Order: sequence, then C-alpha cells, then structure tokens
Amino acid sequence: MNDRIFFDSNILIYSYSEDEPGKQQKARQLIQEKNSFISTQVLQEITNTITRKFKYSYEAVIPVISQCCKNNKVHVNTETTIITACGIANRYGFSFLTALL
Repeated sequence: MNDRIFFDSNILIYSYSEDEPGKQQKARQLIQEKNSFISTQVLQEITNTITRKFKYSYEAVIPVISQCCKNNKVHVNTETTIITACGIANRYGFSFLTALL
C-alpha cells in the first residue's frame, strides 16, 4: 500500500527510546514501511525532546536529525502552511500546533 502518512514527533522519538522496546520496534517498522512525511516543527520537537529526556548532546542530535530527514520526506512550514493551520484550528477547534501538523 502506498498511503502517505505524516508522523508526529512521538513516533520518531519512540524509535530512539530504549524504555519501551515494543513501541520502539513498531515505530521503526512504520518508518521503514511507510511513505512518510515529517515537518520542520517535528524536527524541532525531536531535537528538544531527545536533548532533554534522553540527555543527548546537540552534537549527538545531528545524526539523528539527518537520519530522520533521510527516512522521511520533510515538509517545510511556510506562510501558506501557517495560515492554513490557523483556518483548520479555527474551523475544527484544534490547537494551532495540532492543526499545523
């Protein structure tokens, strides 16, 4: 199946988490099998989370971000993306950040 999916940062973070091996395995499987997309926002969230929660140095984050970009198509948030997210948030009552994803 060639469904396109957009990963939230949690899926990618699970792929690096050693605390929950079942979730890690499933996340890695999804990343390998799916036609997946992430956004620059997701890359920022990953950087923030794994430096704080997993205590990665910023130097150690660089290969993680590179790997995420290699394994997923990266959507760059633009003015249009942000304006569209505002409309989605307003129309459906989502938070802005959820609508942006």
